[in-house]
Amino acid sequence: MLIEVIDESKKTSFIIKVVEAVNEVSRLLPFTTVLNVWKDEVYFPLPSELGLKPNTHKVELGRVYYWPPGKALCLFYGFSEPYTPVAYLGEFVGSLTALKVVADGDDGRVIRHELDPNLSDVTELLKSLGYSVGTPLVDGIRVAAASKYVSGLRLGFTVYVEPYGYYLESEQFFRHGEDYLHTTLAKKLKKLTSRCRYLRFDMDEDNYAVLTLGVNNSSELAEGIKELELMYQQVVEFLTSS
Repeated sequence: MLIEVIDESKKTSFIIKVVEAVNEVSRLLPFTTVLNVWKDEVYFPLPSELGLKPNTHKVELGRVYYWPPGKALCLFYGFSEPYTPVAYLGEFVGSLTALKVVADGDDGRVIRHELDPNLSDVTELLKSLGYSVGTPLVDGIRVAAASKYVSGLRLGFTVYVEPYGYYLESEQFFRHGEDYLHTTLAKKLKKLTSRCRYLRFDMDEDNYAVLTLGVNNSSELAEGIKELELMYQQVVEFLTSS
């Protein structure tokens, strides 16, 4: 079951694939809540407790957890670990970058998520490539969010559908700077991705290093995603060894 957590204050949302306690979560929908931020974590209380017992002291990025003391769902997007043990609940769908826009105290609304039929061309393509898919809001506009594991690494990205084609943006890698170190690093990563036809080493609007592609049609999008899958591990290995 997919649920959508809408940040009413930001006109944005994120998608969770509920794997455990599906019936319990379903019975709670829809509900309003308050989104909280603690370290590199977004969490929000549920209307009532879930019958899940804490079973881990450490979390994996991309997984969603239940924290019994606060009756809360917890989503981690950085280095921080839970305050006390949590229970696995499900998976985050798409790029974890989406969580960084949440501010502590934002009003939230949680509903069952249905894929936007206007984005069916791209969502069906992504599902055929083995991705978990959702259609969350970004600045009030529906986009396609996708994620899966490739060579043991979690790969998440967002696809923006425009009248003139598709634009894909990956997770953020690091904040780009204009100093010599970052400029040199960017040149090396551009060279690494230069053999790709569509995939580019790029920066997003917040000046973070990302992988992007801009294409005209769905067949080029499929080819670009295959390039992304092949290059992602190489980019991560390069960054971790630099």
